[in-house]
Amino acid sequence: MDISFHYPPEVLKLLTDAVPKLCKSKKDLIVFFRGAGIDRQLLSTYETLLQNDKANFNKYHVTRDILIALNEGGEKTLAHRREVLKRVTQFEDFSICW
Repeated sequence: MDISFHYPPEVLKLLTDAVPKLCKSKKDLIVFFRGAGIDRQLLSTYETLLQNDKANFNKYHVTRDILIALNEGGEKTLAHRREVLKRVTQFEDFSICW
């Protein structure tokens, strides 16, 4: 497997910390990843969790799981990883992250 396009650990950590803060609600987090083109099959587990057990839906854990799945996807998920980065960098107000 070619790992040259994978998020390095420090970028993965920063994204795992930032994305949940940029998405105010749990549903917004799912919409964020859906908008980045993440496969509906990957998101279905988390959509079901959100519908059935909202209290156990942790935005940070879900974000980390999705990003790790994208990282492990190799070259076939390269466009999705780039889209996630692009969406984060396009936010204009990061004050909600502090």
